[in-house]
Amino acid sequence: MDFAKQVCIWPNWRLFEFGVLPISPVEKLSYTVLKKILPYVMEKTLKTSAGSERARSANRSARGVSRLQVSYKLWNHIAVNKLQISESFGRLYFEQMLIFSKRFNQGGSKSLESHSVNPFDFMVLLAAQKIRKLSLKLAHSSSSGEEWPLGEEGNDKIDVSSKQHSVLDQRHQFIFVKENLRFIADILTSPGEKTLSHAAIEALDSALLCHIGDKYIPLSALLPHIGQSCGYNKNTQECDSSKLVKWIDGKLVSPSTVMSERKTTLGWSIRINSLEESISRTARMYTLNTPPYRFKSSKASSASEVIAFMQVSRDTIVKVGEPLTNSTIKMIRCSHSFFYLLDAVDCVFVYKCKDTTLCIGAVSRVLILRECKNMKIIAPCSRVVVQKCESMTLHLLTPFPPVMVHRNQEVVLAPFNTYHPLLEHCLKLAGLSLTDTNCWSSAVDPGSQKSSAFSLMPPSAFNLFTVPFYVFNTSSGDANKHAGMSEPELITPHLPLVYQKNVELVKQRNIQIQKQLQQSGLSSDERLLVSRAVYMKFQSNLQSEGAWRELSHLCVNSGDSETL
Repeated sequence: MDFAKQVCIWPNWRLFEFGVLPISPVEKLSYTVLKKILPYVMEKTLKTSAGSERARSANRSARGVSRLQVSYKLWNHIAVNKLQISESFGRLYFEQMLIFSKRFNQGGSKSLESHSVNPFDFMVLLAAQKIRKLSLKLAHSSSSGEEWPLGEEGNDKIDVSSKQHSVLDQRHQFIFVKENLRFIADILTSPGEKTLSHAAIEALDSALLCHIGDKYIPLSALLPHIGQSCGYNKNTQECDSSKLVKWIDGKLVSPSTVMSERKTTLGWSIRINSLEESISRTARMYTLNTPPYRFKSSKASSASEVIAFMQVSRDTIVKVGEPLTNSTIKMIRCSHSFFYLLDAVDCVFVYKCKDTTLCIGAVSRVLILRECKNMKIIAPCSRVVVQKCESMTLHLLTPFPPVMVHRNQEVVLAPFNTYHPLLEHCLKLAGLSLTDTNCWSSAVDPGSQKSSAFSLMPPSAFNLFTVPFYVFNTSSGDANKHAGMSEPELITPHLPLVYQKNVELVKQRNIQIQKQLQQSGLSSDERLLVSRAVYMKFQSNLQSEGAWRELSHLCVNSGDSETL
């Protein structure tokens, strides 16, 4: 089988959409400077781990290079003393690498100082940050034909805060990789050498996705089958840098072409007022990277379906289990709707949605909220990024501080406030835990000229959130195994103390009101009148707040055994 003729390669959209921070790269992260980081890390690491010259020489071998790690202490030294960037910016980049590689979610200590990252992967992530300058450059010089970027520090001062949406343009991702692949390969090459090590080739897996027919395979697993045509040496597991770049350039295609060919419609169905109604008109699935072959060393071999909800309006979406598990969720221009997506997903992107509630099982990587208004978000996630949003309430369980950028207004942060039967299962799949430190209140606002307006929810305004339906536990393989109703009070022991006290106070007030009614001495007819008055007032409040429609959507026949 001639693999070389059938290979198509496109940019890894996940890296550029979720691995890139929504801030302009600092001036010192030019390609000239990035090329100096890896040799410095190698020298420092090998010097520390090997006392003799002979041992250092042995560690410079392919096996030694593959074991290289960058600790947070070393990276902080490089960021502050060598690159002269602030410690907060350096910390954000290191956290992003931990999140994107899922190293932080593998259990053990959650202290940032106790973690380390692969330096080759880190260099690719840092190089990818420069895509944030591409959209504005294209807007000004797309017709001039000039090559960009050139790796000069003068070019690093471009601000693209007004062009945030363009980063998600797959055409820009394609152009960025096309123009900068040579620079990325160059920073992964050791000084004085012209070959990429196996560790460097594996790092390119995070930036490129390879496709043969209807099969997906990472670049590092593909090259041994290609051989000399791409400059690969099977004996050393190294590859000639210039030949590889030239070969990839000839195979590079736009990811939009691949996505359009793999677009399918989901036939999800839910029970609404005991009638079967399809919601396939609003749910789309784009299969980008579900390979029939699994490679342990490959970051591209994990499932990465994209479930996209486009312009959902005045609807209630409920889903548990496949195909949500480990997928990426995109919600675009949805309004006046309720989303209950109770599973562990990889990433979530919410764009220009308004008057909507989103309750999600867990997000193992990044939740991005962009240009949204009047939303309630209830989500455990590794990181949340909020951009240009207004009147938002975020109930979070997150090990990293929320990132607030680009003029947010009236964003309220609060601790996570619900508990449902599948919560701990979702948290486990996402690498999160109720017992971890919750950084919901430690929001950061890096590099923004106008600070974001956010505040912490006062304890008196805090309420528990009930998932208003029965859920089914599909994790055991039995699709009809009943898991029960939401029990939000079980989250109370994991709340900050002041919020715990408020929850208990509300609970005691309700108990006290019930006792007063029981001891009031009212006749049965009088109690009936009070009950009707309370019901009418409750119904009036539901209608005025727009919640009556949600309850009518969730009016499920008690005999229905369908899995939501």
